[in-house]
Amino acid sequence: LESGREFGARIIDLSLSGAGLAMEQRIPLGTSVTVGNTPSIVVRHFQGGIAVEFRLMLSPDRLDEGIVL
Repeated sequence: LESGREFGARIIDLSLSGAGLAMEQRIPLGTSVTVGNTPSIVVRHFQGGIAVEFRLMLSPDRLDEGIVL
Protein backbone atom coordinates (compact mmCIF):
# COMPACT_ATOMS: atom_id res chain seq x y z
CA LEU A 1 0.00 0.00 0.00
CA GLU A 2 1.04 3.63 -0.33
CA SER A 3 1.38 3.74 3.45
CA GLY A 4 4.09 1.08 3.28
CA ARG A 5 1.87 -1.56 4.87
CA GLU A 6 2.27 -5.02 3.35
CA PHE A 7 -0.15 -7.94 3.03
CA GLY A 8 0.46 -11.45 1.81
CA ALA A 9 -1.48 -12.53 -1.28
CA ARG A 10 -1.45 -15.25 -3.91
CA ILE A 11 -1.95 -14.46 -7.60
CA ILE A 12 -4.83 -16.60 -8.87
CA ASP A 13 -5.43 -14.88 -12.22
CA LEU A 14 -3.15 -12.77 -14.39
CA SER A 15 -3.70 -10.79 -17.58
CA LEU A 16 -1.92 -7.98 -19.40
CA SER A 17 -4.06 -5.39 -17.61
CA GLY A 18 -4.35 -6.76 -14.07
CA ALA A 19 -4.56 -9.63 -11.64
CA GLY A 20 -6.81 -11.45 -9.21
CA LEU A 21 -5.29 -11.85 -5.75
CA ALA A 22 -6.43 -14.31 -3.10
CA MET A 23 -6.11 -12.62 0.28
CA GLU A 24 -7.94 -12.24 3.57
CA GLN A 25 -7.81 -8.43 3.75
CA ARG A 26 -10.45 -6.33 1.99
CA ILE A 27 -8.48 -3.35 0.71
CA PRO A 28 -10.81 -0.46 -0.24
CA LEU A 29 -11.67 0.12 -3.90
CA GLY A 30 -9.47 2.78 -5.50
CA THR A 31 -6.53 2.09 -3.18
CA SER A 32 -3.11 2.24 -4.83
CA VAL A 33 -1.15 -0.96 -4.25
CA THR A 34 2.03 -2.51 -5.58
CA VAL A 35 1.96 -6.13 -6.73
CA GLY A 36 5.58 -7.23 -6.68
CA ASN A 37 7.10 -4.13 -8.27
CA THR A 38 4.05 -3.35 -10.41
CA PRO A 39 1.98 -0.27 -9.44
CA SER A 40 -1.73 -1.11 -9.43
CA ILE A 41 -5.12 0.02 -8.17
CA VAL A 42 -7.83 -2.06 -6.45
CA VAL A 43 -10.83 -2.22 -8.82
CA ARG A 44 -12.98 -5.07 -7.52
CA HIS A 45 -13.68 -7.29 -4.52
CA PHE A 46 -14.70 -10.94 -4.72
CA GLN A 47 -15.14 -13.64 -2.13
CA GLY A 48 -11.65 -14.41 -0.86
CA GLY A 49 -9.76 -11.63 -2.60
CA ILE A 50 -9.42 -8.54 -4.75
CA ALA A 51 -8.80 -7.62 -8.38
CA VAL A 52 -6.23 -5.02 -9.34
CA GLU A 53 -5.63 -3.11 -12.55
CA PHE A 54 -2.02 -2.40 -13.44
CA ARG A 55 -1.25 1.29 -13.95
CA LEU A 56 0.61 0.29 -17.14
CA MET A 57 -0.37 -2.80 -19.10
CA LEU A 58 2.19 -5.59 -19.25
CA SER A 59 3.90 -6.21 -22.55
CA PRO A 60 2.50 -9.34 -24.27
CA ASP A 61 6.00 -10.80 -24.64
CA ARG A 62 6.42 -10.72 -20.81
CA LEU A 63 3.30 -12.77 -20.05
CA ASP A 64 4.39 -16.35 -19.45
CA GLU A 65 4.74 -18.80 -16.55
CA GLY A 66 8.05 -17.29 -15.47
CA ILE A 67 6.87 -13.69 -15.19
CA VAL A 68 8.13 -11.63 -12.26
CA LEU A 69 5.95 -8.67 -11.39
